[in-house]
Amino acid sequence: MLTSDYKRCPKCRTMIFDPASKLGAMSHPTPCCGTSGQPRFIWPSPETLKFLELVGNQDLSNQDGFRIGIVFLSSTLELLLEDSLREQLWRHVKTADLTDYLLQTVRGRDSRLRLYAAPYGMNFKGVMVSLGKVAFLDLWDKLAAARNEIAHGKYVMGGKITQNELVQIQQECLSVFAVLQNHASTGKPYVPTA
Repeated sequence: MLTSDYKRCPKCRTMIFDPASKLGAMSHPTPCCGTSGQPRFIWPSPETLKFLELVGNQDLSNQDGFRIGIVFLSSTLELLLEDSLREQLWRHVKTADLTDYLLQTVRGRDSRLRLYAAPYGMNFKGVMVSLGKVAFLDLWDKLAAARNEIAHGKYVMGGKITQNELVQIQQECLSVFAVLQNHASTGKPYVPTA
């Protein structure tokens, strides 16, 4: 099973990069607010990590493996976006019921990207530009277009996205969404390292 190097602080909810698993010891203070003595939350969810693992297990030089990689990586990004939205909505509406209702009502990647960007008074691309992550968004757009072609039976391998671009998205997605999480929850697009 794929593991994650990211933890969420139980007090301030900041995403922390913890490649040495220092935060596994509850006595170790978090680098964000100094909290100790409480368990840290592993991020992302096991389901999201499983999807990333499935992408990593594919032979991306093979047409079927490449298609499977596209579908599961698209699903991974949608789960990460939902998690980021859940965190952001919780910060704004302070109720799990309303947060769940909005996430059940606002479906689809483009609608959720608009919802994520709404508090910032700009579109999602503007948010990504402000965070220095627009190149990732451009690759995500290519991935979404390829996934849509697969869903409609019109996909041609390498037509919308290359193998290298797919691998780049896979490698960067957790760090990009950790920045988005912290931007939404703390206003700071910074991911501290433990």
